[in-house]
Amino acid sequence: MRRLGAVLLMAMGAAVAACQDPPPAHRKPEKAEKAAEKLAAQPVAAPVTPTAGLLFSPEPERPEAMEPAAYMLDYCQSPAGGRNRAPVPLAGAFPRPIRTTLFYRDTATLLQPAFRCVIRDEDDWTEISVLGRLVVDKTVLLNFRREMILLAGTGAKTSGGFDVRFDSITIRRDTMWVFVGNSAPPPGAVLAAEAFSAAEVRRVPRFEGTVVFVEETIPPPPPLQPLKRAPKDTLNLRHISKDSLKKL
Repeated sequence: MRRLGAVLLMAMGAAVAACQDPPPAHRKPEKAEKAAEKLAAQPVAAPVTPTAGLLFSPEPERPEAMEPAAYMLDYCQSPAGGRNRAPVPLAGAFPRPIRTTLFYRDTATLLQPAFRCVIRDEDDWTEISVLGRLVVDKTVLLNFRREMILLAGTGAKTSGGFDVRFDSITIRRDTMWVFVGNSAPPPGAVLAAEAFSAAEVRRVPRFEGTVVFVEETIPPPPPLQPLKRAPKDTLNLRHISKDSLKKL
């Protein structure tokens, strides 16, 4: 009788538990939906326009919440700007560009994000060159007391046709303005499917002030025109007299 009573009590307890709320595991979809709603409510950075510059500033402590890049360096930012994403208006005339030196250029780097970097230290330059597998000339010695490095990259692409380059660099008052040209393949272009990541590195005089990157779009080259019909041969020997041949 005691065993039968114990079995009945266990059966009654199971029935009562079945009538109660489901376990917390069934509420996971609700939490996922709330997280998705919260993520969708976050502000999205404004697109880059060629009429304004973006102030260079280090990325925040958790840049992955703002950028899709797997990693960001404290001396680099994306083309969308750094921590301060307020555009700087391009007002007034600019002085003549300063003289810079092309230090490195390649289309097969391992830099995944589209970086805009200001490098003022030997350790930082070693870090970015190792991460991107930048094969630079080891015989050129960099003096970071007098100069610094500017780097721009396209980021990882699945085909060619993309490019990035420094158009001009100028200093106005206490700000360095860096104009970066970006080009993309025209619509309908036939491209080879290959890993592509271009980068350009320039040596510039050291500048301790604010650096502003201005993103510009390089227009695609005009399409090739079909070849016209070749003109008639004007040097036809059948129409040249013997006197003309003597003069030749």
